[in-house]
Amino acid sequence: MNLDKHTTIARLRSAIRSQESASRGLRAQINALRAEGPSTGQERCNLNVCRKTLGSETRILLLALAM
Repeated sequence: MNLDKHTTIARLRSAIRSQESASRGLRAQINALRAEGPSTGQERCNLNVCRKTLGSETRILLLALAM
């Protein structure tokens, strides 16, 4: 199996950028819900879980990029 190093690095960087922007979008949604009051607690919790999962996946991609 022959992998092109430059293509792989470009794909990793692209995936990292897209996940970072998705995480920022989730954070904006969480902040918007926070302004609506405490009744949105469950929705915010669910969004936080998604954001943390996305962060873990991004960390794995960053580690792969570092290798």
